[in-house]
Amino acid sequence: MKTAPRLDLIICTRHRPAELSAVLSSVGRQLAIPALVVVVDSSDDDLSRSIVERRAEQWPDGSTLQYLHAGPGLPHQRNVGIEATSNEIICFLDDDVELEPDYFTAIASAFSADSAHEIGGVGATILNQPARPRLWKLDAALGLDSPIEGVVLRTGRNVRVVTPKQESLRVEWLAGLATAYRREVFAEHRPNEMLTVEGEDVEFSYRVAQDWQLVVLADARVSHTESLMNRPDRAESAARELWVRHLRCSDRTGILKMRWFWIGVCLQLFRALLTGVVVSEQRSIARGTLRGIRKIRAAESS
Repeated sequence: MKTAPRLDLIICTRHRPAELSAVLSSVGRQLAIPALVVVVDSSDDDLSRSIVERRAEQWPDGSTLQYLHAGPGLPHQRNVGIEATSNEIICFLDDDVELEPDYFTAIASAFSADSAHEIGGVGATILNQPARPRLWKLDAALGLDSPIEGVVLRTGRNVRVVTPKQESLRVEWLAGLATAYRREVFAEHRPNEMLTVEGEDVEFSYRVAQDWQLVVLADARVSHTESLMNRPDRAESAARELWVRHLRCSDRTGILKMRWFWIGVCLQLFRALLTGVVVSEQRSIARGTLRGIRKIRAAESS
């Protein structure tokens, strides 16, 4: 088994021992395994530690499996992992993904082929990505979505890549569940530990995109079975996402402007109230949007 050149891997987890065990099995079956695999765990028990310690005893030659404990918060855990690595390319995986066998080979090849040294980060093609919502064309007409996948709108909303591509796609943000970045990126940009909720991956990767190219790789494929552990309900998720979107718009990164953020919020609330008559999820989004607005207003007046 060949070790993937110049790659380290960080897996962040919290209270998900079954998912952690599954993703470690997926990594262990790779045609090429990163030289160092660091599990950064914020659990309050030792179940995940025990899994890593048992796996480490039989981990494939040419790679090291290491356990670290850290305080909770995904950006914080990622920063702890970054400090523990040393290779040129740092990969990140959530604990609820499964990799195609050539995943790390594809990542190493993409960076090796980048002779101009322009690519700062790459993301995976998610094979089981949920389809666009039925009313996405209505959202696009309102400026809440776009037929162009992988972009960040001036309201701060991000458009998912939902269609598997035959060729790699340049994008403006990366879904944090399966990514890889050059180490050089972290000299200027770090995951923001003030953001511990939905959208922190968009905030980070969109900052990186101002200085580097970001690419979703057609041949780095994963499946994502979203764990129900540690997940908020739909209303709370909408409130958290709105809060993070407000923060990245307030920084005025790229094309983002606060004026357009508030226009987007009003349109989002209008859309949710309009369609919530028949779609229960939209009623939850409306509640979450109002909750997020109250939080933002309270912070602005404090």
